[in-house]
Order: sequence, then structure tokens, then C-alpha cells
Amino acid sequence: MLSGAREGVAWRRSLGGILFPVPPPETGCDGVGVFIVRPGRHGLGVHASRRVSRGASLFQFHGKRISFVEAVAKGEHESYALQIDQNLYVDLDPLGCLVNHSCQPNTGLRSDGWLFALRDIAMGEELRYDYSTTMDEDYWTMPCECGAVRCRRVIRDFVTLPVDVRSKYMQLGAVQAHIVGRYCGSLPSTSDATELKCGSSGFGATNSVG
Repeated sequence: MLSGAREGVAWRRSLGGILFPVPPPETGCDGVGVFIVRPGRHGLGVHASRRVSRGASLFQFHGKRISFVEAVAKGEHESYALQIDQNLYVDLDPLGCLVNHSCQPNTGLRSDGWLFALRDIAMGEELRYDYSTTMDEDYWTMPCECGAVRCRRVIRDFVTLPVDVRSKYMQLGAVQAHIVGRYCGSLPSTSDATELKCGSSGFGATNSVG
């Protein structure tokens, strides 16, 4: 059993990993419901237990709110802290803390904390999102070996991404609200861009997450 798992979660081994059931989205979207946690080239990772359609909501990230100072104090586990405002983080519980990074991800993280599919995802495929879509702190970086063709080699703040990549993530709704509020006026718009709610603080606006 994984350390840090919350009580009441039913675990069982299957398909070379551990099944982790989660409640379906309240939005009525196509929630997958069960995910596979198993080791890979970057340690434990979260995998789809069945085929997932583009746009489907997968699961919501949960965790205790902590400050920047508390996030830094986590040391080697600092990457488990998700930035949701300039000095506010979520110390992620499973499954959120087990989702790895990719510079060409198949999922994105909305400002309400829901992970969603950026494209169709095959059964057994690992779920990954771009950590830079949550980062605006000018502090933490991490070497990247995600294996993507366009791997950036180092994970840095959102502002360091190429303009076309930033614009694409913004249009997809895969950028945290505190970053959208800061940068949405500085990027070119396109005819198919989704509405960006500048100034919205997303799931960072409430007193608890999950």
C-alpha cells in the first residue's frame, strides 16, 4: 500500500499495479472512476484503467493548504506542493502527488483542481501534466527527463515557456487562475480560444481543497 493514502480508500492489485478508485466528477463529465498506480521510469505514476476521451474529467486534486515557506521546507518532496496563488500551495494527497510531469502532456489541470484529458488516452497510458502550468514563483526548478520529443530539459515557471505553448495551454483552460490573471492580457488571441476569466482565483479561492 502506498504511504500517505487516505482512510476509506479501497486498494487492490491488478494489471501490474494498484487500483485507486475515485468518485466521478460532479459536473456530469465522463469520469474514469478507477486509476492504476504502478512504478515506471520516474517512480510511481498514475495510469488510465480504460480508454479516456479528449476533454474527459479524470479526478480532482486534494490536499492541505500550506505557505511558500512550508512548501520549501518539504525538501525533496517539494514537488508535491502545487502552487495555487502567489504565496499559497496545496500539499497534494494521492492521487495528485503521483501524477508525473511531461513537456508534451496528455492531461491538463484546471483551476478548480480537476485533471482532464487534453487528447484521447489509451488504456494503461500514464497520465501526465505540465508542471509549469502551475508555477509562477521564480524559485523551484527541476531537471526533466520526460522523454518527450520537445522535452525542455528543465521544468521552470510558466513565463519561461515559449509564447505559442503558453497561448495553447491558456486556450485549453489548463493554466492555474493566479497565472491566467497575470498573463492573459499579454498573449495573442485566436478565433477558437476559450474565454479566459482574468482575475479568477479558481480553487484557491476557498478555505479548503477537497
